[in-house]
This record gives sequence, structure tokens and C-alpha cells, in this order.
Amino acid sequence: MKKTVFLFLFSITLSITSYSQGLTNVQFSVGVNSSSARINSSGSVILPNLEVVSGEFSYNSGESLNYGLMLSWQMAKNKPWYFKSGISWTKMSFNVSKAYNQSETNYFGSNSHEINQVDLPILIGYKRKGSKFDLGIDLGLIKSLWVNSKITRISGFQTPDSN
Repeated sequence: MKKTVFLFLFSITLSITSYSQGLTNVQFSVGVNSSSARINSSGSVILPNLEVVSGEFSYNSGESLNYGLMLSWQMAKNKPWYFKSGISWTKMSFNVSKAYNQSETNYFGSNSHEINQVDLPILIGYKRKGSKFDLGIDLGLIKSLWVNSKITRISGFQTPDSN
């Protein structure tokens, strides 16, 4: 987390000092992605008693929340090429569940995942101005600086001899 705060403050300081030295664009972004798509399939499940059986799987793609700050510098005056960098934070959550029901033996398991991630994009871009809009492309690398993952597991198992 200290790296994130340092890089954020460094980016702000860099943008202030380089504004007069070719900084062409400051971009703040916030985004929310949500999906209710579910994938259901069959496969093998290993039960707590080590028995391998067929079961049903369900995957929920979940949702994510994104924040970011990007700064662009023109590489040469009056040229369409630029360098872009910044910092972004993403929080994702999704779950995976599996179930097996046969006769009196039942098993249910669910994993809930929450992932927080801070990234540093380093991009080279090209932008052409049209008569009504700008058309451009960014290519480069995105380095993950910090990832924190939390997995919560809920499961239950019932055999014919249990309540």
C-alpha cells in the first residue's frame, strides 16, 4: 500500500512539474463492470470422503470497480506519437459453486473471491485528429504493483448416516 501512495503522489508531482514540458492530457477514469452471466457445466467433484463423483458447477462472473489516473506526454512537438503512464486500482468479486446430489448423499461448496489490484500502465500511443473525432491506439505493458486476494469458502456435506 505504501508503494501505491508513493506512486500516486509521484504521478501528481510529475504532472505538475511537467505540465509546461509537453504534458498533453490528464485523464481520470472511474468504471463499474457488472455481469450476471453464469456458466453451468458438469464435471468431477472430489467429496470430503475422497469419493470422486459427477457434479454441477456454476461460475458467476461478478462485478468489478475501477479507478485510474493517466498522464500523456507528446514525444515531439506536432507529432502524433505520445507516452502515457499512470496508476489504476481495480476491485473484483466473483464466486464459483459446485453441487452433488445422489440418493441421500449431498455436497455443496461455494468459493467467494475478492481481489484488489493496483497497476502501473506504461504505454506508447498514436493519435490522429479527424474532422469530427480523434482516432488513436495505445500499446504497452501493465505492471501489477500490488495484489490482495481474499477467498471465502462455504461447504456442506451430508451422507446417508448423518443428519
